[in-house]
Amino acid sequence: VAAAWLRVQGRLETIGIRREAAECPSRFADRVARLRPDLGERLLPLAERYLRLRYGKGDADQVRALIRQSRKFNV
Repeated sequence: VAAAWLRVQGRLETIGIRREAAECPSRFADRVARLRPDLGERLLPLAERYLRLRYGKGDADQVRALIRQSRKFNV
């Protein structure tokens, strides 16, 4: 799960959008949405799914869906 989120962060870094050290995933996604609404509409649901799986509960299908989303996330 963490690797999927790091993949997304890495792609955003390639266009100069880096997560701040103390910035949680939801705040980061909000900031990206303000800077790039076109990316934000795809990133916000992905961040929500990541947080649910990372800190809540989820099954293998939900994890696979997150991984698929992260692989498809292009900047």
